[in-house]
Amino acid sequence: LDLRYRFMTGFGEMDLGVSVAQKLKADQKFGSDGVAFSVLNTSGLNTTFPTIKTTGRVNAGLKRNGWSGDVFVNYTGSYLNWGGNAGSGNSAWNVIRNGLYPVGGGQPVSSSTTVDLHVAYDFKSEGALQGTQVFFDAANLFDEDPPFFNGPTGYDFLSGNLLGRQVTLGVTKKW
Repeated sequence: LDLRYRFMTGFGEMDLGVSVAQKLKADQKFGSDGVAFSVLNTSGLNTTFPTIKTTGRVNAGLKRNGWSGDVFVNYTGSYLNWGGNAGSGNSAWNVIRNGLYPVGGGQPVSSSTTVDLHVAYDFKSEGALQGTQVFFDAANLFDEDPPFFNGPTGYDFLSGNLLGRQVTLGVTKKW
């Protein structure tokens, strides 16, 4: 689901949006004649991509007199770690395999929420500054750590970012 709404106010142009992904089914099997099993809302067993059930992003923005600002809230729902280290040191996390496929368990991984910010000024003047924008971006503005994922790195590199807050100051020019 991806909804966007742009409208004018007495203060400037507002832009609101929401984008949500809700996976409904994710089956996998080992080998061509293996038994199919659900990997929905798990990560770690399939090392190509996680099958986290719910992810989303909400944004609000305002433009006025060359200035623009956007705030984005990013959400990743909780899920289970079915990776090889998920049960290490904690039998409650063990993924029970019946033959060659998991049937339950796993380490619970907490949901996460981060906030991104974008602020910019577009020069409207004629001359050398025409088409120039200066901007400030902050990804993971509040420096949130990714949730603990029992694996070699301590976080799920497929759904989280260990870098923390990333700040960019920049200038762009359109010719």
